[in-house]
Amino acid sequence: MKKKITSFLTAAAMLFAVSVPLCQAEAATEEYGALQVSASSGHTASIKADGSLWTWGWNTSGQLGDGTTTSSSTPIKVMDDVVSVSAGDRHTAAIKTDSSLWTWGQHIGNGINSSSKTPVKVMEDVSNISANGEHIAAIKTDGSLWTWGSNQYGQLGDGTKTERLSPVKVMDNVISVSAYRYHTAVIKTDGSLWTWGINAYGALGNGTTTESLIPIKVMDDVVSVSAGCFYTAAIKTDGSLWTWGYNNLGQLGNGTTSGGIAGDNSTANPVKVMDDVVSVSVGDDHTVAIKTDGSLWAWGDNNEGGFGDGNVTDSTVPTQVMDNVSKVFAGFDATFIIKTDGSLWTWGRNNRGQLGDGTTTYSPVPIMIWGPGPVAPISGDRFELAHTTANIGQEVPVVLSKKGVTGIASTTFEIGFDPLALDFVSAETASGGMLESNLVEDGRIKIVWVNSGELADDADLITLKFRVKSTAQVGTTTPVEFLAHTATNNAFEDLDFEAVNGSVTIERGLLGDVNCDGSVDGLDLTLLMQYLVDKAEVTEAGLANAEVYPDGSITNKDALMLARYLNEEEGIVLGEIPA
Repeated sequence: MKKKITSFLTAAAMLFAVSVPLCQAEAATEEYGALQVSASSGHTASIKADGSLWTWGWNTSGQLGDGTTTSSSTPIKVMDDVVSVSAGDRHTAAIKTDSSLWTWGQHIGNGINSSSKTPVKVMEDVSNISANGEHIAAIKTDGSLWTWGSNQYGQLGDGTKTERLSPVKVMDNVISVSAYRYHTAVIKTDGSLWTWGINAYGALGNGTTTESLIPIKVMDDVVSVSAGCFYTAAIKTDGSLWTWGYNNLGQLGNGTTSGGIAGDNSTANPVKVMDDVVSVSVGDDHTVAIKTDGSLWAWGDNNEGGFGDGNVTDSTVPTQVMDNVSKVFAGFDATFIIKTDGSLWTWGRNNRGQLGDGTTTYSPVPIMIWGPGPVAPISGDRFELAHTTANIGQEVPVVLSKKGVTGIASTTFEIGFDPLALDFVSAETASGGMLESNLVEDGRIKIVWVNSGELADDADLITLKFRVKSTAQVGTTTPVEFLAHTATNNAFEDLDFEAVNGSVTIERGLLGDVNCDGSVDGLDLTLLMQYLVDKAEVTEAGLANAEVYPDGSITNKDALMLARYLNEEEGIVLGEIPA
C-alpha cells in the first residue's frame, strides 16, 4: 500500500492545496440470480439463494450485525428473507422481502446519532440501496431517492453540508444509485446520469473540479454507473464504457496516469474506454468490467493482486483476466466475482478477513467461497396459476404467482395450454423484469425472465394473456398448466416444489346470440368471423352471400344464409332460425 499512499499524498499537496480525504472501497451492490454480494474496505455481505444474509470481515462497529464487535474471516448468518444488501465502511444496509430497509453498525438512519450491533428497521417501501463510508442512499418503490449520514462534502445531495441522522429526500424518478464515500451518482428513469459531492479530480464528470451540493446532469443514455475513489465509470445503452476523474494509477483505463493532481481537470470529462461492456465496478483505484462474451477485464492498481491474474503488475489499459464471468464487484484492492456456473470467488486484499476464506492473507489468485448453483429452498416452495372464467372471444389474464420463493431472477418457465381452446397473446410483468416469450410447439409457452431485481413474497410474477377461441366448448374448463422451471446460468437448481395449476372456465358462447329477425350484431359477427378463421376453412372474403356493412351488420337474407352455411357445413346452430 506504500505506493498508493505516497502518490496520493504527493498529489494532494500540489496545486490548490485541496484537502482531500483518504479513500476507502466502493460499496455498490452486485447481484446474480439468487446470489448477491457487496463489500466495503473491511467487511463483506452476501445473500444466499434461500434469502439468508451472511457477513464476514471487520466488525469494530458491529457492521456484521451478529450482536458483537468480534471480527470473523468466515461467513456468519445474520438474518433471513433478505433480497438486497450493501456494505458500507462501518455499517451495512439490507432490504427484506417486504421492502423494509434494515441497517446496523454506524449511521443507521433512525434519527438517533448511535450505532447498533443488530439490524434496526429504518423505513418501508425500499427497492434499492447503496451504502459506503459514512452515508447511505436508498431508492423507494415510487422512485424517490433518500440519503442520510455524513455530508462533509455534499455527498447527500440535499444542498447542504449538514449531517443527517434521518433520511432526506433528494430527487424523484431514480432507478439506480451508486454511493461512494464522498460523491454519489444516480440514473434517472429517462437514462440521464446525475452526480454530486466532492469533485477535486473531476469525479462528477462535468468538466470541472468544483464540488456540487446538488445533483448535476452529466450525460444521457446511461444504463449502469459505479462511483469509486474520486472517479466514476458508466455504461451507455450501446454498451460503451466511459470513465472520468482520478487517474494516478491508470484506474480510468485510458492508457495514461494523468489526472492525479488535486485541481487537475484534465480527466474531468467522460472518456470512452471500450465497447461491448455489460457490467462495471469501480474500487479504490482499480476497475473491473465484464464484456458481452463473459470475459473479465481489469486495470489500474494491482499491488495486492486485485486483478486476480496471479501477479501484482499495474495496467493503465484493460487487461483480460478470465472468462465465464457473470457478475463482478470491485472492493478495496479486492475483487468479487460470480461465474456463469453460480460460484462465488474472491481475491486481493484480505487484511481484515474480507475475502471470507478463513485467513487474513491476501491472494493474487481466485479463491472459491461458495460453490456452483446455490440451491433455493425446497420446503414450502411452489408456484401458483390463477383460475379464472371467460367468454368466447374474450382476452383473459392468467396470473403466475410464486409462493414462498424469494430468489427469482433470470430463469425460464414453461406453461402449457390447450391450443384448440386458447390463443396465447402476451406475457407481462409489473415487477421490473423483462420477459422474452414465444410459443413453443404443442401448446407450450417458454418464458425467459431477464431480471436483476427480486420480488416480494407472494408478488404477482407473470401475467399471461390468452384469448378464448370460438372452438372452445362452452361450459368446460380448460387447463393452464405449470410444466417446468429451469434457472438460467445455474442461479439455482431445478426446484422440487408443488406446482398448482390454473384453468379457464368457458362460461358462454356468444356465437348463439342471433336476433329474432335473423340479424347478427357487430360483436357477434366479429366472433363468427373469428370462428371461421380459427377453423382455417373459410375467410371473411369467402362469404359471398354475407356482405358486411360498415356498421358491422348483415342483412336478414345474408344472416340466414350464413346461419344455414354454418349449420350445414360446420354443424353449428346459431339459435332458432326464423322461417
